[in-house]
Amino acid sequence: MTEPAFRWGLLGAARIARALIPAIREAGGEVAFVGVRDPHSARAQAFAQEWGVQVAGTYDDLITSDVHAVYNPLPNDAHLPWTLAALRAGKHVLTEKP
Repeated sequence: MTEPAFRWGLLGAARIARALIPAIREAGGEVAFVGVRDPHSARAQAFAQEWGVQVAGTYDDLITSDVHAVYNPLPNDAHLPWTLAALRAGKHVLTEKP
């Protein structure tokens, strides 16, 4: 029996996330969700459709979703609060360098 894929969520639809998605998939992971400021925005919907992921809702919704790890490519001033929030929720976190 195969183990389920390691499930990732993305905080935001940043351009840098586009480089990480193929790497996660190549390593056998699954990019399941993206959390965004405005889940109903055309940008969020286009990103989700382009990459075959679901919009989880807001950043908070993503952190409480059924993912194992969170990728944080948000602007530098959002690194600490959202990384800590994800860690408190028991998620593994990869935060983009400042």
